[in-house]
Amino acid sequence: MRRRGWPGLLWLLAAAAAGVLLTLSIRRGPGPQLESVHLTRQPVEQTLVLRGRLQRAVQVEVRPSLAGWVVAAPPEIGQHVKEGERVLSLRADSAFVAQVEEALSAWRDARFAVRRLERVPVRSAVAGRLLRFDAAAGSHVGQGQTVATVESEGSAAGKAEHPVTAPVAGQLLPFVASPGAPVSPSDELPLVFLIPEQESRDPRAFEAAAEPLVRAQQAEAQLRRLAQTAARPYPSDQLPVDRAFVLAPLEGEVTWRASGLAAGTPIRPDQRVLALASRERIVLVRVHEVDYPVLQAGQAVTITFDASPDRTFPARLSSKSHTPLETIYDQFSEYDAVFSLSVPPDLVDGMSCNVVVAVGSRPLAASLPISAVVRGPGERSVWVRRSDRWELVPVQTGLVGDLRVEILGGVTTDDEVALKPAMVPPSERSTRSR
Repeated sequence: MRRRGWPGLLWLLAAAAAGVLLTLSIRRGPGPQLESVHLTRQPVEQTLVLRGRLQRAVQVEVRPSLAGWVVAAPPEIGQHVKEGERVLSLRADSAFVAQVEEALSAWRDARFAVRRLERVPVRSAVAGRLLRFDAAAGSHVGQGQTVATVESEGSAAGKAEHPVTAPVAGQLLPFVASPGAPVSPSDELPLVFLIPEQESRDPRAFEAAAEPLVRAQQAEAQLRRLAQTAARPYPSDQLPVDRAFVLAPLEGEVTWRASGLAAGTPIRPDQRVLALASRERIVLVRVHEVDYPVLQAGQAVTITFDASPDRTFPARLSSKSHTPLETIYDQFSEYDAVFSLSVPPDLVDGMSCNVVVAVGSRPLAASLPISAVVRGPGERSVWVRRSDRWELVPVQTGLVGDLRVEILGGVTTDDEVALKPAMVPPSERSTRSR
């Protein structure tokens, strides 16, 4: 009797399980529906996103050209300085001072010899700056011929050029002044001397008169070199001979300063004392060679900083390098690209950002979401519902944007296109699909 009851019990358990499964299926409802879209006219935007970093447009180090001791401490970090401003005052060492004193002595002796020349002086009639010499030293010039040109500052018309002419015919001696030097009618020495024509036939006269002028030129050149090293004029009645300076090479902000630069601190030549950065800021980007042709000078972009993702700043491409950067990768090259922009002071140097470059745009293009397009070998396709089946239909595409793809042909606005091709059930795919 007990053995006969086992089959009935098994049938009862099977019926109960089927009921449970039926109840669960009813509660869960039908399976997930395949989402579909239609061809619509929407903007298609293609962009290139590059990673960059905020920094100053120009950064330089300030270093003295001579040895000495600090007289006045340099400006503090964060202080603004102007181009050419004296940022460090020095007392030059004895070796440099000896060079200056020797050059000054030679310069004074040469000028004394030049003043004793009994030759015809050629002077400028106006005050200004010597622009150029219009005749060569040693050449013969006629009376009234233009020997040099002086540039003067006009009141309304701006700069004006004035010719300096030879008062008599003769041969020009080596020049006393140099182009760019300030000149005046009251100068102690003229621009140049000349030997009158009747005396210039004797070559010994030219050689004798030229010798002190050549020595004067050499002494003047040596003084100019020393003055450039010390960033000050020689001679000077206002400054002691051992005083030297370091000038700011650009207008900007002090971003670094050497510690311990108090009065009396010794300084070595080429020692780094300050770092300056221009006020203008840029974003520097490394560009892959594939993206390099996309960037054009003056191209408008938008920049978003990681530290402030809610704000977007307009910028433009200032320049891109033509020389590849050094990299550990041999398979490709990278290049620098510089974008100019204006940012508030709360965004500081070194902050990372995204540079978004608009590559292509179609304002209202017949398009589909990029996820709906299947990319195959040599063609792109979409899954289109045909009655109760899905068919893979090739399409002709135009601009491929970041979110949408321009469709030029293959489907119409009436076609129902699968948004996620991977979700199309294999059982519902048409055998006509290619």
